[in-house]
Amino acid sequence: MSDWESVKKWMHPKTIVSADLSIKRVAEIMVERDIGSVIVAFENKEIGMLTERDILKKVIAKGLDVNKAKAKDVMASPLITIGDDASIWDAAELMSKYHIRRLPVKDKKGEIIGILTTRTISDALPVISKLEESSHLRTKLKRMAHKE
Repeated sequence: MSDWESVKKWMHPKTIVSADLSIKRVAEIMVERDIGSVIVAFENKEIGMLTERDILKKVIAKGLDVNKAKAKDVMASPLITIGDDASIWDAAELMSKYHIRRLPVKDKKGEIIGILTTRTISDALPVISKLEESSHLRTKLKRMAHKE
């Protein structure tokens, strides 16, 4: 696997919020940081993920009070994660299997070190594809040069 195919190359930093934080405050943090998801933690343990889609479907569409609803009430749990040694292809397969758009990336110690999104995968694939084409072309050119 090339460095370009590694999930570490394409992941975003994680943002952690308290499980007891109001949905209003979570949404404000997401807007301030221009992100679409946060990791939810309780007593320093990362227990779930909350996305803008969760807020829309589970809070806004149901008419819940954004000041009273808490992150822990709306988050998705348990977390589906991928190791930092995985490829972008592995991540895409896992996201497709579970129909998720955001995938936390864990290091060897089991700690979440970032988030991979479908958007970053769609950004990565053309780059990787072009690199593979270039590599293939370079190999062909080397073979041609050796024949002369």
